Amino acid sequence: MGDTPETIARSLHEVLVEECAEDDMPQQFGIPEAAIPEFRAKVRLYREAMILMQLGFESESQIKFKEVLVAYEKLIFDPVPSPRSLQKLNALKKAMSNLNRLLHPEGQPQEFTWAKGWLHEVGHDEYNPAKLALFSIHWMNAFTSAAHSIKDLEFML
Repeated sequence: MGDTPETIARSLHEVLVEECAEDDMPQQFGIPEAAIPEFRAKVRLYREAMILMQLGFESESQIKFKEVLVAYEKLIFDPVPSPRSLQKLNALKKAMSNLNRLLHPEGQPQEFTWAKGWLHEVGHDEYNPAKLALFSIHWMNAFTSAAHSIKDLEFML
């Protein structure tokens, strides 16, 4: 018998969110020291959004992922609805929508605009097209890796 949905949800969070929380991304993209805490908080939020997106997608076609999705939601949200959890829910919805714009653009892809807007929201105005492209590619790769990791859970459930 496989791991419990709660164990899988905790593992996903640990590997795809917690272990990535202290990477060298701020230095790699020249984030000013004062903006690093907000940058890391937004990275964490977007990583949680990636997991929710993929678990939601997988649970539409495979019911066994629904239990992991519910366990993951319990892990990242307060047990009792509160203004703080409503604020987080709205932030996650915005992050999922924003990620969706990057991953599935309508019309012409806008990786530069996407990266510029994301970085501007944490107080960093980047104009170097190479850094903007790398930033967008980083998020596309992060999503792809998360999606593959979650899809591979099929064999554990």
